[in-house]
Amino acid sequence: MRYLKLVGWSCLALIVAAGGAYAQSPVQDKEYKLINPPQKPANPKKIEVIEFFSYACPHCADFEAPLQDWLKRKSTDVEYKAVPVVFRDSWKPLAKLFYALEAMGIVDKYHGKVFDAIHKQGQQLFDDQAVIKWAGEQGVDSAKFVQVYNSFGIDTKLQRSMAMGRAYGVQFTPSLAINGKYYTGPSMVIGPGGGVDMLRFFAVVDHLIAAERKRAPRLMRPRGPAAPPTVSAGRSAGAAVARGSARPHGGPRIPRHPEAAARRPCAHRGRRVLLLRLPLV
Repeated sequence: MRYLKLVGWSCLALIVAAGGAYAQSPVQDKEYKLINPPQKPANPKKIEVIEFFSYACPHCADFEAPLQDWLKRKSTDVEYKAVPVVFRDSWKPLAKLFYALEAMGIVDKYHGKVFDAIHKQGQQLFDDQAVIKWAGEQGVDSAKFVQVYNSFGIDTKLQRSMAMGRAYGVQFTPSLAINGKYYTGPSMVIGPGGGVDMLRFFAVVDHLIAAERKRAPRLMRPRGPAAPPTVSAGRSAGAAVARGSARPHGGPRIPRHPEAAARRPCAHRGRRVLLLRLPLV
């Protein structure tokens, strides 16, 4: 019995120690870096999280499952999108593949299949003809896919993604940029055993998001996790605006001051409610 108690206390101590480690503030230049110069987020009313990835990257394939788990619990004031990077010319067809699937509205269905085709089935999808052939074998409308894949719009997105990679200083994949200010990735967060500490990594991401939330009080305050996003929704539009914000005269939502509720103890339609206790007759 005494041995069981000692084991129980030891396990509890390990849990408390681990929780304390995950609660620690991130270490600059070790677990994250500052983006210099900072980049302007696309939506100033949201905290932007950009994933830089490539279908060619095996670590991106492994990162997909924990990333999707995090997306399910992220706050509604966080907007996520993915940007395919190009470190070599053979990665360009894969970036175009992502944007073509996204433009056709079928990236949800095929995103994981692309990773599996390359990293589990050993398919070499590193030129245009191989990508077009693979898409047709998956049941994608070949004529429409070729039209979209070779379009000016897809080439423009490809050039834009390459420019973003340079502007954000992307050096490895997978990696995340938080609100144009912080750059981090799983390979920057190493545990005591020498491997990637994925729990600590997402704790670092949440810390950086919280830091941005404090710096930007005008942002919509989160009301818990958003509804589980699809790949396309999470990689393009992000979560919906948090409910509960004021909307004067049907105009745009305006966030309430975070202390407004605390200053108003009890109100009903803008009037104070007084509770009177009458003596019994």
